Amino acid sequence: MNDLPTSDSAGFQYVPVPNEHVPAVYRYLAELTVPAAQPAATAAESRNELPWSDEDLARLKARSYETTVIVSDIMDILAAHPGDWFTNAELAEALNRQPSQIVSLWSSLSRHLNKHYGRSQFPMETKSGKRFNPRKPEGVYYRLTDDQAEQWNRTAPQA
Repeated sequence: MNDLPTSDSAGFQYVPVPNEHVPAVYRYLAELTVPAAQPAATAAESRNELPWSDEDLARLKARSYETTVIVSDIMDILAAHPGDWFTNAELAEALNRQPSQIVSLWSSLSRHLNKHYGRSQFPMETKSGKRFNPRKPEGVYYRLTDDQAEQWNRTAPQA
């Protein structure tokens, strides 16, 4: 008997993914939606190699979408504690939201960044618990460096 996940009639394949890899899978799926007309090198550079500019952070901070409102609030928390790693659960608690809201936020953010910024790189650092030495519990951790926190704090939202 085949124990692989079954697909539904709409053409989707259901694949179990460890929780710690869900944000990366969402980012990857969002990258697949980048318009084909965009040159591959330019898309890769804008998504993965260019640091966040003050102007782009100001646009993100302007809070015009529900996703950016929550991400901006998360950035405020991370900027208040540069260098400290936060889990989805800790961010949810700090924002008085359900952890599931924060977990699902990352796929919305990936789509938003691709559509509005031509990138998939988050404006904060992310790291899997298994990549720490010593290892941390499973999950994804988020933080801003001192420089990223300073940049976020000095950037005024665009009107």
